[in-house]
Amino acid sequence: MKEIKTVINKMKNNKAPGIMGVTTDMLKNLPDEALKFLTDITQNYWDNPNTDFPSWHATKLRLNT
Repeated sequence: MKEIKTVINKMKNNKAPGIMGVTTDMLKNLPDEALKFLTDITQNYWDNPNTDFPSWHATKLRLNT
């Protein structure tokens, strides 16, 4: 959890959200219980890469035409 918190705190503020709609400011303000949950699911994903986390593998592209 300490590593996750350190990485989140290094993120720049006021950045656009990703595909899930979560901003860096939202992550930085997570209560400890939510940060623990995020740490647990991240660890689970690393330990079980074949687990179905489709949104973690998705990328949304927009072409300017």
